[in-house]
Amino acid sequence: MLAKSAMTVCLIRSNRKHLFEEILFHVQYDSLTKSLSRHHFMQSASTAIQHAQKSQRDTTLMMVDIDYFKRINDEFGHQAGDEALQHFVKITQSILR
Repeated sequence: MLAKSAMTVCLIRSNRKHLFEEILFHVQYDSLTKSLSRHHFMQSASTAIQHAQKSQRDTTLMMVDIDYFKRINDEFGHQAGDEALQHFVKITQSILR
């Protein structure tokens, strides 16, 4: 009986850790594109700027807004818009760090 209790506690802890990591991922990343969420990007950018200032290094950060993106959704539907966003992020991530 004691072994069952220990195993149960172990499983609960393992599941809780997995669920916490999953929730953290969904907070930090966009579910469609798997790119940083705006909130997490802003936090990361702030940290990077502070680090660059302390180390006196040049740093470049980029945030992109796709102009007229609504037109893609309106003319071709949200599925096409989703695919366009995923493609844009994939190409951008392959080029940039």
